[in-house]
Amino acid sequence: MINRRYLISLFLALLISFSFMLALTPNAEAVYAGGSVILEPTKDDLTINDIVYIPVKIGNTSNIPGPVYIPAVLNGTITIKLACVGCSCSDPSDPLVDTFTYIDFDVKLESQPYVDSVFFDDITDTLVINVSDLPLVALGQGDPAYVGDLAVQATNPVCLNPEGTFKMPVYTGRYDIIATNPDDPTDFAEGSASGCATFRFPCICGDGI
Repeated sequence: MINRRYLISLFLALLISFSFMLALTPNAEAVYAGGSVILEPTKDDLTINDIVYIPVKIGNTSNIPGPVYIPAVLNGTITIKLACVGCSCSDPSDPLVDTFTYIDFDVKLESQPYVDSVFFDDITDTLVINVSDLPLVALGQGDPAYVGDLAVQATNPVCLNPEGTFKMPVYTGRYDIIATNPDDPTDFAEGSASGCATFRFPCICGDGI
């Protein structure tokens, strides 16, 4: 017959062990990590051969309950599709290759220590910026992180709709924004950021299309 005192001791030991495990487990819901990618084109109504400069900035909305906004870092990629039918770039006719011609991406001086590489795929018209530990200030505590300036040239008008409207989607990796509770280093979360700019580049007489 099992000793009652032994069962009580075993129960208490299991309870203490379980409580200790809970104490070591980060509360995944206590911290939210995320933000937005801000594209600010110098021009969005286009004609053939227009040169457009597009500042790329990362805003941070990471927070803990309250909400209290907290700093974060971006550790991963920023991907920009030069031209798509929609912001999700999931339409069968996406992407709209050759709408823009890629010229350059000029990394801002303050972001250069955090930008590892910049790669442009001219088959899919996709720009990928690799960054490591780019600091993101808490919302309301400073400006969004200014990564750099994208330069493109308007090349082929969009004839899918009368207005010639199209999108430029931008997004980070799914887990690339990391935010940590300043009061508890074990309490953190991973998230992402995205954005989308709208342009108009209609077909008109004289475009040769």
